[in-house]
Formats: sequence, structure tokens, C-alpha cells
Amino acid sequence: MVAALLPGVARANDDASWYGGSFSAVITMSSPKNPKQSASGQIFVGDEKLRAQGVVGGEQRAVILDAANKKIWTLAPDRKLYQEGIYGPMPPRPDRAMMPSDPKHPLCGAEAAKKGVTCVKAKKPEAVGGVQAERWEISMMDRGAKQTMRLWVDPSRSVVIQREIPNGPLMTRVLEGVEQLNGRETEKWRLVTAFNGKSREMTQWVDVKLRMPVKAEANGAVTLMVSDIKEGAQPAELFTLPADYTPATKSAQGGAPAQKPQAPHAAPGGQRFY
Repeated sequence: MVAALLPGVARANDDASWYGGSFSAVITMSSPKNPKQSASGQIFVGDEKLRAQGVVGGEQRAVILDAANKKIWTLAPDRKLYQEGIYGPMPPRPDRAMMPSDPKHPLCGAEAAKKGVTCVKAKKPEAVGGVQAERWEISMMDRGAKQTMRLWVDPSRSVVIQREIPNGPLMTRVLEGVEQLNGRETEKWRLVTAFNGKSREMTQWVDVKLRMPVKAEANGAVTLMVSDIKEGAQPAELFTLPADYTPATKSAQGGAPAQKPQAPHAAPGGQRFY
């Protein structure tokens, strides 16, 4: 059942709206369990395009994302090399998800309905996670049995507040307040994932205007900090693969095998990007 539903949940996140505007910022990401994946540098966001550049594990690196065309390149500026895909940590994705009411929703849209998936919205909103949320029940047949996933969503923010999957993890987010952080208004959210009697928590501060996580804490440690945000259009060349860069090969890397792309962080509303 989990395997049948989760790909649709992931696509709803991937196809969500972009950030709330164009901007540049300074970003620091730390990984206590894997220090080599800690990174610091800058992020630039344009119209469905993003560039992150800085130092990852002591090496200069840049990532260019073209969301509209589903293209990602990882660049090694010191050697003028590039590879397709994600090689290292990605900055936080927009804190948005496609709502079940969207005709293009992978589980509630027209295509899913043709496959027998049904989506039913409760008549009245419910108080969940500190906000008023719509409750949706999404049902499908799995191995001859009807299975139902429940979603509580906040359409005003385009976020999933709670997700309940039979025999799967329970994800909940709770709005704990509004705080000023580095001169900007943010919402403070506590994110909890529970499964098989175990739970994992993180706290996340989301920029209200840009809908971008600008701070995250897990296990008492700050894992993300975004500062010096400057709104405005960004130069187009930042999001273009440089003409003088060449594809990275085994020979270009001194005979070492190509590094496998790092799996994006998948905490709800967290640093998962693509």
C-alpha cells in the first residue's frame, strides 16, 4: 500500500508551486552525521530556476536547477566540469505541495480517476496542527483490497498538515507561532514523523513571503540557516550551463568512478528538493 501511494505524494511535492519571488541569499547547511555533506555559500532563485554555489566538503561546487525543464547540473568550477544530476546537498525546496483539488494532482486528478482512485473532501474544515485544514480521503484498490490515505491540507499555504497512510508513517506538522528572523517574518513549524512506535522531529522556520525554509533544527542542532535575503530579479547567466564547461568523465576525475548523486533530504516540508 505504501509503495502504491508514496510516488503520487512525491510527485505532488515535486510539481508544487515555486518560491514566492526571486531573490538571493547566504545559506549554510550542516550534516552532523555526515560532515562532508555540510555546505556554505549562496543561493540565487529566479523564475523556476535556481543556483546554489559554495563550498561542500572543502570543495568548490555549484548546482543549477531548471525546474520547468526538469534539468539539474552539478558543476566543479575549479576544473570547469559538470555532471547531470545532484551531487551533494540541495538547498531547501519551496514549502508547498500540490493540493488535492488541483486537476493535475497525481492522486486526485483526472488521470488518477481513470485508474479507479477516488478523492473525497470532508464537508467541514478541521482544526489540525494549529490551523484550519481540509480533510481528504484518497482511496484505491491495492492487491484486491481497498486502501485509504487521509490528508489534511491547508490550501491558503498549499501545505500538507497531516498525512496518514495505512501501515505507513504518520506525518504531522504543527504551527507553533510567527517569529521575526533576520528581519523577516517567519512561521515556526514542528514536523513529526512517526512509524512503528518511533518518531523523528525537526523544527523549521518558513519565510512567510518567499515560502522558503530559512532555518531548521534537529536533535538540538541547527542544520539550516538562510540569511542576507535580497529580493529582486537575478542575472540570467547564473542559471545557464557555461559554454566552456565539459562533461565530467572517469579520466577527467583522475580515473575515479563517477560519484553517485546524493539522495535529497525527504523530511516533510524540509530540504528535499527533486
